[in-house]
Amino acid sequence: FPMSELGKRTAAEGPALEIVKLNDIEHALHAADFYIGQAVHTESPEVSRFVYNPQTQLMEYQTAVRYPHGLLKIFDEALVNAADNRHKGTSTIKVGVSLLHNSVWIYNDGPNFAIVPTDHASRWNPQEKAYQPEVAFFHCKTSSAYGKKQRITGGKFGLGAKLIAIFSSWCSIEMCDGHTYYFQKAENHMNDVKPPVVKPCKPDEKPY
Repeated sequence: FPMSELGKRTAAEGPALEIVKLNDIEHALHAADFYIGQAVHTESPEVSRFVYNPQTQLMEYQTAVRYPHGLLKIFDEALVNAADNRHKGTSTIKVGVSLLHNSVWIYNDGPNFAIVPTDHASRWNPQEKAYQPEVAFFHCKTSSAYGKKQRITGGKFGLGAKLIAIFSSWCSIEMCDGHTYYFQKAENHMNDVKPPVVKPCKPDEKPY
């Protein structure tokens, strides 16, 4: 994130600006420690943690572990998002890690919100209405928890799931509500949201 360019102007435009306004994505990248507890491209101090050993396929306790804490926080946001759906009927949560593609995926089954257009403009085309999945995962400050006095899920500030896309080179979502299939991808730290793929689900396909 080129912070050195903020406030710069050409000679014709006038002197450089001291007061700079950031959008939601720029602010998250600039103030990463505020959102994910750690500045980008940094590691935690040495801590004690249980670490998976691929040779023994067991968790082992180690006393001098260094890792990017922010990355763990982003992974936690994704996992909590899947776990939050348990009160709706989720029975299966799967996690996959691909070293080849440098990616992580998380799957959960169970009912979810309807895949229908909203009143909000889509980020890929302001002339089109965004579907609920886009608003939920690729629009900042959106949540289903606003106004609820009692919560049994995460999602208080409307940023959690969006941080996954903001701190990733790309992020995709895929879901089915039992009637409609939906796939969409965002790239470049969620600055470039692609058009969604929306089509009927396969016969007897269950929500996920």
